[in-house]
Amino acid sequence: MHLSGPGNRVGLRMSDGKRGAIRVGIGGWTYEPWRGVFYPEKLAQKRELEYAAGQLTSIEVNGT
Repeated sequence: MHLSGPGNRVGLRMSDGKRGAIRVGIGGWTYEPWRGVFYPEKLAQKRELEYAAGQLTSIEVNGT
């Protein structure tokens, strides 16, 4: 297995020559302890999803 790629996208090449991608994400985005740590200090809560989407390749949205 070989990993390479720019930014937050990582290419994956297996020993059999097949290619794939690894997506890094989170299961939600409204976590108060992340404010000022992951999210910028003064970011409005209503913009947290937009910000997280620009930083990660996957976000789980659970509508239950």
